Amino acid sequence: MHINLSSAGNEVHAIWKDNLGSNNGNNLRYKWDDQNPIAPQNPQLSANPGNNKIRISWTRNNEADISFYEVWRKVAELGGVWQNIGTTTNNYFVDNEYLYAPAAGDFTITYKVRAKDIGNKYSDFSVGVTTRGEYIGKDVTEVNMKEFRLNDNYPNPFNPSTKISWQSPVSGWQTLKVYDVLGNEVATLVDEFREAGNYEVEFQSAVGNRQLASGIYFYRIAIYSDKLQVGEFVQTKKMILAK
Repeated sequence: MHINLSSAGNEVHAIWKDNLGSNNGNNLRYKWDDQNPIAPQNPQLSANPGNNKIRISWTRNNEADISFYEVWRKVAELGGVWQNIGTTTNNYFVDNEYLYAPAAGDFTITYKVRAKDIGNKYSDFSVGVTTRGEYIGKDVTEVNMKEFRLNDNYPNPFNPSTKISWQSPVSGWQTLKVYDVLGNEVATLVDEFREAGNYEVEFQSAVGNRQLASGIYFYRIAIYSDKLQVGEFVQTKKMILAK
């Protein structure tokens, strides 16, 4: 028996072949990719177009099972402690607390990024990238808002569409999903990292190529942030589709 090994990225391929040759069909192929993701490559800092906030970007991982990226920051003048400042599914992230000022900024700021896959495995961190920055504070909406809130959809009952709005006082990963009375998921309206703020989406009774039947449905918001000491905010409300 002959065994040939090869690799691509973090995948390992093995081919077993018996001694009768390669034309008899007695080959067995096996692929194992249960590895941690590769650390994000080529991190770079720049001024975000339009507002000059610090933007970190990197080369997107080749692995197909990446769930999201975590962005960490430390400020030398504030003790140099690493902090997780957010997650994103994009290959860039904008720091809303600091302006890009490499020549004259008051603070020395370093960023690094790591990837997480759907199997909850983390990559190593990318190399750190450093610049000078000017502190501008948190977004006004994040400072002023004091509570989470999921509003009643309007109109309700509805046909063919209704609007769902909510408020989050912190940045975090947000999901908004719709379920039928049996608990089956009907639609995912939001599933991403968002900054603190007020949001609104429209829900249509036509989901893909399927028309929903009249009846009771539920919409559920879930928000999680490392800034929360209580963990998650989850709330569910009822709406009625009346045709």
